[in-house]
Amino acid sequence: MRFFAIIIFSFLAQACFSQYTVTKVIGNVKKKSGEKITVGSKLKETDVLVFSKPEDMVRVIITGKGTYVLTPSPKATIEKNALVEMLKSTKFLKSKEGYLSSRGQFGELVPDVFKTIDSINSKILISKQNYYLFDPGRFDINKGGGFYLSRKYSKAKNIPLKTKGDTLFISLADFRLAPANSMIYELVYYDKEDNRYRHLAELKPYFDKNGEMEKIIRVIVKETSIKDDETLVQQEAYEEVYEALGKPSDLVFENTFRKVMKTMKKTK
Repeated sequence: MRFFAIIIFSFLAQACFSQYTVTKVIGNVKKKSGEKITVGSKLKETDVLVFSKPEDMVRVIITGKGTYVLTPSPKATIEKNALVEMLKSTKFLKSKEGYLSSRGQFGELVPDVFKTIDSINSKILISKQNYYLFDPGRFDINKGGGFYLSRKYSKAKNIPLKTKGDTLFISLADFRLAPANSMIYELVYYDKEDNRYRHLAELKPYFDKNGEMEKIIRVIVKETSIKDDETLVQQEAYEEVYEALGKPSDLVFENTFRKVMKTMKKTK
């Protein structure tokens, strides 16, 4: 009887401690043990975190509670020019939920596809290769028109973008004009009949050079509490990617989500 009581007590004790799974790190944050915190890292309330500066942030999914952003609190201890604090004592900011629940996936065309909800994230997520649909009746490439990318407030030459059928391709390499996440770019269309460039959209890019979107999707698929409804899992993953990184290409997000689901089903 005593043996079973110990097992039950241990189970209840573990249940009282929430598990934190990291989906995004801004800055340089590590455990006091020296382990660097990255997407997918598992944390406990008793872990001691070391923040390199007050602006450092860690986005986490807390099992059964939702998504939060953790930052060092005003009571964090200063050690060797770093802020040290136990996770449960850090400042918690609750992430929004359900803010994109009514979005119509795959219904947006160029240039509306580049409109963002600034209260969520004003940036456009740029993966290595991105695809966007456009209306050929509005943008007639066959008559000599074309899409171009330029850096705002710069006199540098416009970069021509590739198209095929009704699809516009924008790659990470197209931002070769001194790419930086803090810079603003413009998407323009050259209308040959009018012989002029038309401004279509302003882009504040977030460059996903290390496959962060796929890592976040993997975390969501693995940790979500709604595993039985793939549509809701996809929605949850989209919301986390949008808020953590920026608005992704719907087509690229869909392909990446399907890839993750396929590989994770194989490993079961």
